[in-house]
Amino acid sequence: MNLNLKSRERSRPWLPVLLAVAVGFGGAVVLGCSVPVFRYALERWTPDAYHLALFYRGGLSEADKALVGEIGTGTGVIAGLANAQTRLIDLDQDLEPGVRDFWSRQKSDHLPWLVVVNPKAGVANGTIWSGPLSAEAVNRLVDSPIRREIGARLVSGQTAVWVCLESGDAGKDAEAFDRLESRLKELETELKIQELDPQDIAKGLVSVTADALKVSFSVVRLSREDPEEALFVNMLLETEEDLREFDEPMVFPVFGQGRALYALIGEGIQRSTIDEAASFLVGPCSCEVKEQNPGVDLLLSIDWSGRVVPMTDQDRELPALTGLAGLEDSGESPASEEPDVKVSELEIGLRLDGDPELEAARVGVNPVVRNSILAVALIGLGVLGGGWLFVRGR
Repeated sequence: MNLNLKSRERSRPWLPVLLAVAVGFGGAVVLGCSVPVFRYALERWTPDAYHLALFYRGGLSEADKALVGEIGTGTGVIAGLANAQTRLIDLDQDLEPGVRDFWSRQKSDHLPWLVVVNPKAGVANGTIWSGPLSAEAVNRLVDSPIRREIGARLVSGQTAVWVCLESGDAGKDAEAFDRLESRLKELETELKIQELDPQDIAKGLVSVTADALKVSFSVVRLSREDPEEALFVNMLLETEEDLREFDEPMVFPVFGQGRALYALIGEGIQRSTIDEAASFLVGPCSCEVKEQNPGVDLLLSIDWSGRVVPMTDQDRELPALTGLAGLEDSGESPASEEPDVKVSELEIGLRLDGDPELEAARVGVNPVVRNSILAVALIGLGVLGGGWLFVRGR
């Protein structure tokens, strides 16, 4: 669902309606709570994993194994500090047709070869980056100065960090940045957080007191030419299908555990659209299921579990947090150095194998689709009922 303004001329009076359908009416199926979206997301929405496929032949050197270990391997949502899953694919082994096709599209004879794929490959083109495995590639993959700063600000309690992706036109960029920063300062005093429901506090839906919840925004500027942030720039441009078509400044509100809301583009970075995005983030969490809310998770190397009060995720059972730096050994045996390849067709176009949740999604009805159908049905009944009352009243 594309919620952002895509041209200078186009207005978007339909955005509140789309947000209501995507989030508000989702609450008709999955009950919401009084906790503001930004705080609920920070405490309870575990970021989706980016999928890393490492192609090699025969075996990996000790140095390459060490590099892979810095990212983490395994099937968990969190492997290492970064929200990334790494799969090792030995090209000397028999490969499924989907795996072979995926490798053939890489058009490279260099090995080991690393491919990074969007967790929602259907949202955009899927591939964020591909290239030879190296220490520099791994470092820039899992971390960068701006992503580190974003994580620190979110952990400190900021409502959202607005990433201003520059176009390269100094005049346009300065105008967009000033317009954004000026309006956000006003919104910090204008927007009010709804009073927390005592029942939500009693249920443990938020770990801080109401007094600690403040509306606080900040802005960071990101150059498309910064080599340290090249992968982050690609990541942002892959959050929607057609963002690469625009040479305008873009703004991405980032909240929770590194979730980017829809992009604002060019003169779409205006008072009304800034207000709509900010109001959504500060408003009560109408739908607690992350997948029924707008946004795409970014790849960050942040110890959310250690720096944010851990809470039980209501949406799904969390995997064991293995391999987290700085934490005590969980006592579990380490993952195999070269685990079996279990890369989903949905994730990077390889194959679906061994993941019960993905198998269920393939053969059954997706919960989001099911809930959306129910929500539409409820809306339809409401419209029909209202029409009947109107006709009767006449």
